[in-house]
Amino acid sequence: MIRPASNCCGVFTLLFGVEVICLLNLISAIFVVSLVSSTEILTISGIKIPPATQVLYGAWCLIGIPLIISAGVGAVYRVESQLRAYFYYLGAQMFLMMFYFILMLFSGDVCSTVVSLDLQRMGSSLVCGFTDAFAIFWMLIDLGVFLYLIYIVWSAAEHISMSFFPDLVAYKQRLHTQVGQPISQAASMKAPAHLQGDINRSRQQADVLSAHMSVDAQRLDAQVARS
Repeated sequence: MIRPASNCCGVFTLLFGVEVICLLNLISAIFVVSLVSSTEILTISGIKIPPATQVLYGAWCLIGIPLIISAGVGAVYRVESQLRAYFYYLGAQMFLMMFYFILMLFSGDVCSTVVSLDLQRMGSSLVCGFTDAFAIFWMLIDLGVFLYLIYIVWSAAEHISMSFFPDLVAYKQRLHTQVGQPISQAASMKAPAHLQGDINRSRQQADVLSAHMSVDAQRLDAQVARS
């Protein structure tokens, strides 16, 4: 089972990591929407993007803008549902990026747009094979980075879901630190004063429930004996 991360990049908090991810994603989404054209072909680094693809990806980024903003606000105010929605959005975006990149590889657009015609005449199979391998290498790096960003967002949502009662979670962690120590030391540890009343009420409710169960068991035994 995958465990949620406790920090981002080993240095920053999850809140800071999620906010940076949301900021960068928001900037990129606004930039993509501003470049979309429904009539002209967009050329980026020699790669031609048709208008239909621009409109579809621009619509996807436009849908993501409110999700990105809500995720940033949800991370600050600890709203799990908003982070979950953003997590699913990032997961779907990762699959869309992989599908488009694989489509480019199989169509041969990478070699034709990156490598000049003079180099292709020297040996198209060798040159294009090297270019495709280099493109796949960077695709795997981008995929790894994107997966880590998704993992950070998921970890933040998991921590929020597990910490609705932070005082009880802290008390539970203190109890776990007592594992392996003498029983006298573990038993001597007391709960925080502001939690003692809740613990006592829980114990009283458990005692009352146990008493009712014992009475019901006695009645059942009596009915069985009579029959």
